[in-house]
Amino acid sequence: MALCPVIIFLSYIAIFRDISIGTDTLNYQSLFYDPEEDLEISYRYLSEWVDYFDGEFRVFLALFFIIAFSTKLYTFAKSSYSTLLALVIYSGMWFLVYDMNGIRQGAALGLVCVAYYFLFKNDTLFSFIFICLAMLFHSTSIIFIPFLLIVRFKCTKKLFVLILFISLFLAAIKFTEIIISFLSHFENMGIRVIDRAMSYQNNQQFNNEAFFSFKTVSRLIILALVCFLIDRMGLDEQRKNIILWGMLLSVVIYLLCSQYELIATRLSLYYRLSEIFFFSAFPMAFKGRSSKIIAVAIVCLYASLNIYQTLALPDNNLYPYKSIFS
Repeated sequence: MALCPVIIFLSYIAIFRDISIGTDTLNYQSLFYDPEEDLEISYRYLSEWVDYFDGEFRVFLALFFIIAFSTKLYTFAKSSYSTLLALVIYSGMWFLVYDMNGIRQGAALGLVCVAYYFLFKNDTLFSFIFICLAMLFHSTSIIFIPFLLIVRFKCTKKLFVLILFISLFLAAIKFTEIIISFLSHFENMGIRVIDRAMSYQNNQQFNNEAFFSFKTVSRLIILALVCFLIDRMGLDEQRKNIILWGMLLSVVIYLLCSQYELIATRLSLYYRLSEIFFFSAFPMAFKGRSSKIIAVAIVCLYASLNIYQTLALPDNNLYPYKSIFS
């Protein structure tokens, strides 16, 4: 019963928000009426479909949120140990940044969530299908395809630590910057992520160094927590292996791309979804009622910090909130 108020609350905020909410919303409004040619096919077709039925941009925003939220909610209900805790974690950065702002990637994340569900069931084919559907909403979700092969191997603790330390070393010597600089000498690479990285390289607004930052430290702390507690949660081997690989690769991608913070954040998102499944089972690592209550409180505190940090960002256009009824 506790789920209903949370679902209604989040849906109201997203569906009935004013178009002034979110830094990208006004840009999406212009794309709704005049889609760019290189925009993902889902956005162009959905905008044309809504426009065909004389729908407004607000209807389009609501439709996008329904796709993004329903896929995540379905996966949380099917695959998380606590749907409510999964929603608590989701209500922070995931909801505010990607379902209230970067709606294309928010929808892609929802479809990748469903891919996780089928991976938990060891159904690689349907996982691949949903990743392909996610690519129709945001091309960066292609980075999740190798995960289908990687999770076939067992993520042992020794391999876990080895990969992490290699990634730390490569990040320290700025290995990704070296690769991108090398590729920049070749014309017509045809790789959108590489092109975007090269455009960010000289743009101080996006080219922030993330390696020596609190975000990196917090990700490493959570990764250590996963490594330490995962065996105590009573998870089946398939789920445990997927969460370990997902959390590890999320940090690895973030570290390797840390020279370009925006790219590091966006590319690591699909693997970071495993964090939601981990925290939904977090209380299972502890014995006793009081310990479990404290664990739930820690999860809620973590989600609250994510909400605070997101709302505290300058020019985020999320606060103060304004609905279409205001």
